[in-house]
Amino acid sequence: MKYLGHLSKEDSLHGYLRYDILSKLGVNSSSPDFRVYSLPSSNHVYLYEDRRSGTRLIGKFFGGISGRSPETAFLRMEREFNNLLHLRSIGFTGHPHYVARPLGRNSSLDCVLVEEFCYGTPLTDFIVKAIREGRREPLFQKLTALAYFLATLHNRTAFRDRVDFNRDCSYFDRIMGQLKTWGHMGWDEAEEFLLA
Repeated sequence: MKYLGHLSKEDSLHGYLRYDILSKLGVNSSSPDFRVYSLPSSNHVYLYEDRRSGTRLIGKFFGGISGRSPETAFLRMEREFNNLLHLRSIGFTGHPHYVARPLGRNSSLDCVLVEEFCYGTPLTDFIVKAIREGRREPLFQKLTALAYFLATLHNRTAFRDRVDFNRDCSYFDRIMGQLKTWGHMGWDEAEEFLLA
């Protein structure tokens, strides 16, 4: 994480976090002082830590992204908020499968989605250690846990309807296109998926 400074008390986000979000967590801070950190995974995801209570929050901003309309930003914010609520409603609220609790969203603040901060090590750390240090076993354990999560998700959400592979393949093609456009994947890597 990269420290960016303190969130100004004049910033509308400060008031939203103070009055709408902290109260949902039972934090009674009369004058919170939020430190702000950018997360390495995205330019639009930030950690807010109240220095006085120690409470940490994640803010994901869906607006203000180049080429994204306000309507698209709103729909993406709503979709992620509702997806998190749905996952929690089907039991992903405790060990071994815990999904972060969405605490609120606000379209007037650059379409921000606020969720609780969950401690843990990113999967990318395990991948890098496996590559650089040969630590394969911890990576395999995490991948096994991820597979277990996905299997549990499938079992809790599967319907008796048949799978429409054309629709799923079209969706996969859209995701691959986005990854290529955003520079997260090269054409050669994408081609490997398409030939598999």
